[in-house]
Amino acid sequence: MNTRIIVLLLTGLLVAASSRVSAAEALSVRLRDGRVQEHVNGSLRRSYGSGIIAVATDGTLVAAVTKDGRIQEWVNGSMRRSYGSNVKGVSVSGGKVFAQLENGRTAEYENGSLKRTF
Repeated sequence: MNTRIIVLLLTGLLVAASSRVSAAEALSVRLRDGRVQEHVNGSLRRSYGSGIIAVATDGTLVAAVTKDGRIQEWVNGSMRRSYGSNVKGVSVSGGKVFAQLENGRTAEYENGSLKRTF
């Protein structure tokens, strides 16, 4: 009975340790031929999107600007949402998306909702 508990605890620790390792992987993105290329620890993991002109990431969330001037959010290669207009550049920090607009202003988005422009 005690060995079963120990085995379950060790299994739980291994699962927790493996999830920490995957969270610590270095995620970087690159724009190539209008598509987003996602690299993990320097190796290409996946590519997605089309008609992309700018891309940025904070390590988990990937934000891309389409040629139509809209922001697309991607997580694990799946598009989460699309929003905004007249966007020409993007940056991501702590889950917040900062969009550089064509009129020179900056828009701050959180969970797809516009928080402020400045």
